[in-house]
Order: sequence, then structure tokens, then C-alpha cells
Amino acid sequence: MLIFSKWAYYKSLGWHYYCTDFCYAANLIIFIFIRFFPKNDILFKMCFLYGNGMLGTSIAAFRNQMVFHKYDNLTSLALHAMPLLCVWNIRWSTMPYEATLPESERRFGNLDTSFSFMKYFVYPFAFYLAWAAFYFLVNFIVKAK
Repeated sequence: MLIFSKWAYYKSLGWHYYCTDFCYAANLIIFIFIRFFPKNDILFKMCFLYGNGMLGTSIAAFRNQMVFHKYDNLTSLALHAMPLLCVWNIRWSTMPYEATLPESERRFGNLDTSFSFMKYFVYPFAFYLAWAAFYFLVNFIVKAK
């Protein structure tokens, strides 16, 4: 709801193309993972890398602030911090707990801690490149004015 309301607010100001930034795409991927593909190991690793990497770093880099009377600041903080907290909780609390449950009762997949270059670099980078191509196409070619 926060993202949709922020888009509506930005649309009224003519700033809605800011909603094509990577933080929105990463939130979408995390939503898709949790809602539709919670047992997909590759998608979980991508979400964990985005949430704890780019989005987590951007909280400090863009000085996201918890200013309760400024709606834009609160939504920006939630947009960057909630994915980090969500995937961190899934990885370090939910998955270890679910390992004690029978397979039929688990929501998320088994935690695979083995290193794979494809899972940790190629797939996340491929999605990032796809987003960058989309971003460039929309913001600099289609809607250049």
C-alpha cells in the first residue's frame, strides 16, 4: 500500500518516473518471491543480495530518515528497509525454524548454503541488467521529454 500511495502522490507531482528506480524493482522481486515462489532457492538468493546489499546500503547513502511528519521520508525508509528486514528474518529466523518442521508444513525451501557463481552473481546481475535496459528504455527513449 505504501508503494502504491507513493506512486499516486508522485503521479500528482509529475515525478512518477522515479518509481522505475531499482528499489521498486527489488521490492517487486521480493514480493514475487514471498507470494508466489517461496521455495525457489535462486530467487531467495537474489532477494537476499538485493535486500542486504543495494537497498541496505542505500539507506545510508541516500540518508533515509524516520521523520514521522514527512510522508515521503517514511515511505522511502520503508521502501529500502523493509526488504532488508524481511529477507533477513526469513534467512536467520524462519528457515532455521522451518527446518524442524515436516516438509509438508514448510512455507520456504530448504536453505542451501553451498556457493554457486551462477546463483550469487550471474542471475542477480542478469536481472539487474534487464532492469537497467527497461529503465533506460522508459526514461531516456520512450519518455525522454
